[in-house]
Amino acid sequence: MLSKYVGKNKFGGYTYQIKLDSLFHIYINETENNLFLVEFKEFKWISFKTHFTFISKSNIEETIIDTFEKVYEFYDNHPKYEWSEQACRNKLNHVLDLLDRIEK
Repeated sequence: MLSKYVGKNKFGGYTYQIKLDSLFHIYINETENNLFLVEFKEFKWISFKTHFTFISKSNIEETIIDTFEKVYEFYDNHPKYEWSEQACRNKLNHVLDLLDRIEK
């Protein structure tokens, strides 16, 4: 699932939300400086725990691809979580397809 929030975020741009499942979410915050602040969060009871953040100077599509690589590494390095490479690729392709539809 990919959502683009209509209102401007606190950085002066739009926010894209990618729901990987009911617990894990990716937030990509566009800034007015043509950068993206990416946050990978896990829902914990009544709030979110941020596992990592980074800044991307790439376009939105490349930023999403880079984010999925980092999320896959996160899952791969934590035995508590499981996500196959094929499942990652399938979700990435689905998100990129939705992005193409949103941006048209």
